[in-house]
Amino acid sequence: MTVLGFLLSLWVIEIGERPDVASWQGSLGGLLIGGVQAVLLRGKLQRVRQWVWVNAIAWGVMTLGGVGAIGWVTPRTEVWVVRLFYGMFLGILGGLILGIAQWWVLHRQVPLARWWVVLSALCWGISLAVGWSFGGLLRGVTHLFLGDVIGLGITWVFVGGITGWGLTIFLQRHS
Repeated sequence: MTVLGFLLSLWVIEIGERPDVASWQGSLGGLLIGGVQAVLLRGKLQRVRQWVWVNAIAWGVMTLGGVGAIGWVTPRTEVWVVRLFYGMFLGILGGLILGIAQWWVLHRQVPLARWWVVLSALCWGISLAVGWSFGGLLRGVTHLFLGDVIGLGITWVFVGGITGWGLTIFLQRHS
């Protein structure tokens, strides 16, 4: 569902290079992603509407605060080591922001929700580093921006898969 939300967000947010995405676009993208996730979470998560809004707020804060809309932008450099390092750093930071915002919704229902923050940070750090690096390598080989788009797609597939799996386990064990 996260990947579907990302794909829907592409109707309003154009994939670009940093810092092409405005804060309101990050919030709108977060609203779309959280909304699609809410469809799947309905009946499993008690505060599903708040899930949607904290995602919108977190993505807006990330974009406004200099972290950027990391899910829709790529670095301007093609040096894969730089992409790896910044992907890990910004992914962890963005994952922390998202994880803390989502923790606010989860903590009343899931006793160990603090581990969600850790999972989110690690997942985003690893996924963004892999996606940005792979996208940079593809762009270097093909000389097409499409390589970066494929890299972002890989990022979202990893993030959606890992966090979806983790959230399912959290909610099954504590519901």
